[in-house]
Amino acid sequence: EPEGDPAAALRSSSKTSTLAMTRLVVRALAVAQPYLRNPLRIPPRIGAAATLFVLSFWFLFGAVTSLLRLLLKPADFAVNLCLGSALHYAALVALRGVGRQLQLMATAERLPFTMATATSFLAAAYVGLRDH
Repeated sequence: EPEGDPAAALRSSSKTSTLAMTRLVVRALAVAQPYLRNPLRIPPRIGAAATLFVLSFWFLFGAVTSLLRLLLKPADFAVNLCLGSALHYAALVALRGVGRQLQLMATAERLPFTMATATSFLAAAYVGLRDH
């Protein structure tokens, strides 16, 4: 091709610009990819705890606000209350870790409350699942 051919120069520059644009898009996607998957860059442990807290709130809110369910179906009320409480404790375990949470629950000041909570939780779960 002759040096002064404008069509050849246009084809060459369009190939170069297409290649440069493709590289730019690939770089932009590589930089943006972590933000697209997790826009706020929340650690997985915090995300799991937040999800469990939201689910816990959903079940506890449903159990506490539904007085009609308490009167008509006390077993369903007990199951919702137990599930909400269990999800709340699971969120705390996800947030702090199993060892740290057990260590906090087994301190001398908290041990009576831990035992009372566990006993009432197990009794309510037994009654709720037995009648369900």
